[in-house]
Amino acid sequence: IDYAHSTQDASESESTSVLFAPRVGYLVPIAKEIYLWPRVSAGLIVGQESATGYGTSALTGFVASADFLLVVGLGQHFFLSTGPSGSFELARISGGTSSTFGAGASVGIGVAL
Repeated sequence: IDYAHSTQDASESESTSVLFAPRVGYLVPIAKEIYLWPRVSAGLIVGQESATGYGTSALTGFVASADFLLVVGLGQHFFLSTGPSGSFELARISGGTSSTFGAGASVGIGVAL
């Protein structure tokens, strides 16, 4: 669950959204301390946007993402991950529709408990 709220230009515009998109993945061993970690997520986003002079718009939509990470263990509890990622969003904003596709890369350091 992701909640976002932003105000811009001295309260002239404001947006609030809530995203629920569970992620599922599986760690595939390749060699000692090296793994592939494909992950996918899908979910819903709802929110609203308002701007002075433009009124308030409601937002509802579908979000999906995937990434394919290479994971290298850094000792017993730490790891480094890197790989390509992509996302897709289809939203309805006050009668109109919008679609967005994104692609990029991810690099991270994590802790395994």
